[in-house]
Amino acid sequence: MTLDEAGGCTGREVLWLPPGGSAESAEAGVITSVGHRWVFVRFGSGGTSAACDPADLTLLSPVQARRLRWRAPLRSGGR
Repeated sequence: MTLDEAGGCTGREVLWLPPGGSAESAEAGVITSVGHRWVFVRFGSGGTSAACDPADLTLLSPVQARRLRWRAPLRSGGR
């Protein structure tokens, strides 16, 4: 994702994959704001947002976001 793409996506869900990370290290979050260099994303039920490099973010379609929310309790329930 680019900073320009993120500009109109406040409130949308994204998938964050850290550089060099694997699929297991990916996290879903919601864009709360976009700055001059960073995209701010809230992960989980936290009250604060993390500054993320837009290149590490992938915008989720509404269908992908629904599927991810539906599956999230199943993934965390076994841990």
